[in-house]
Parts: sequence; C-alpha cells; structure tokens
Amino acid sequence: THDGEYVFSAGQYGFVKQWSVEGQCLYRDFGRIHDQPVFAMLLPLDDAKLFTTDCMGNCQEWHVGTGVLIKDHKSSAKQDIWRLMLAPSGKSMFIIELKGGIRQWSTDTVQCMKDYGMAHDAGCSTATLGPNGDYMFTGGKDGAIRQWGLKGQKNGQILLTLNYPLPYVTIFSIRTRVFSIGLHPPRTTITKILHLFISLTLLLSYRPSSPTTP
Repeated sequence: THDGEYVFSAGQYGFVKQWSVEGQCLYRDFGRIHDQPVFAMLLPLDDAKLFTTDCMGNCQEWHVGTGVLIKDHKSSAKQDIWRLMLAPSGKSMFIIELKGGIRQWSTDTVQCMKDYGMAHDAGCSTATLGPNGDYMFTGGKDGAIRQWGLKGQKNGQILLTLNYPLPYVTIFSIRTRVFSIGLHPPRTTITKILHLFISLTLLLSYRPSSPTTP
C-alpha cells in the first residue's frame, strides 16, 4: 500500500495474501481468488481497492478494508495481463498484455479509455511510465524500445524507437530524461560481441546535463 502499512503477494496458483509490515505477519488471506496464475496487482492512490489480474485476461476488484470482492471483470482483456501501471493522476491505469497489447483503463469504472494497439509484434517484455505521465517507454522481445506520447495531440503516437539486435529489453528506471536498459544475457559469441559493443556505446554516449544520484 502507498502508506507502507501492508504488502500484497500473489502466487502461481491464484492465491492472494495481505501482510502487515509493522506486525511482520499475515493480515488477511484472500484465498484462491483466481483459477489461473496471478500476474499483476495494483492499488490506486487511496489504497481503497485492489486490482488483480491473471494470465487469462481476467481482472478482479477487491475492497482492501473488508477483503470483499467488489466486481469480477471476466475476460476484460484480449490477452494475458502481465503488468498494471498506475498513472500519476491515479485516475487511470495501463494494462500491459503479454503479447504486446497496451490499453488504458479507468480506475473508477474499469472501462477502456484508450486502446494503444499492439506495441510490439513479438510481445511486450517491459513498460514504464514517465515521471509526469506525459509519455511511456515499452520494451519488446523484438529488441525495440519505443517511447509513446500519452497527452494531447501526441497521445498514442510513437515518439521514438530504438532498435537493438537482442531478443529482450528491460527498462529498469526512468527519471526526467534518463532511462536505463538491460539487455538479455547473450548466449553466443556473436551476441556477446554485440552486447559488449552496445554497452560501450551507451556508456560513451551518455552525457548527463546535471549531476544525478545513482
């Protein structure tokens, strides 16, 4: 939770549990609320509701205070939902589908506000929002990193595409105009050479405009 009082965990078999940070113990066992593995969970800013999603595209909405199911949104997504991201405003969330689809939902109605389509042909392996919610970065198994505009006339537009000849790209963090990427471990001599070349290129090309904290 955003106030730091509780931690939620989910398992391979659809179980969800709520843990007390101060008491360091189990606070509430929601039981097996999904028949499939739970891939993602999200709490809005007020910590009043908990959203859980599974690998079949189902989403459930729970009341955090009572542990009661508010609504079961069956087949709410087209594909497996593997990640949920809360917009800085707290009024919407982004769902990332394993096969590359990205959509924006309202946290109040759980209705689709915008469909960004297939972000990556080979599937989306990672995504992160900019600090102000103006843009979003996605990384795909196709080796591409894309920057998406999220506001105004640029909403839904691809602003930047970076291509790397490696199958997986992971974006670890983003602060102001700096983001970091992690490339999938190379398995052959050729990919090892490419991995080293890309790493050195990124290191040599990085020129921070102001001192930053690692």
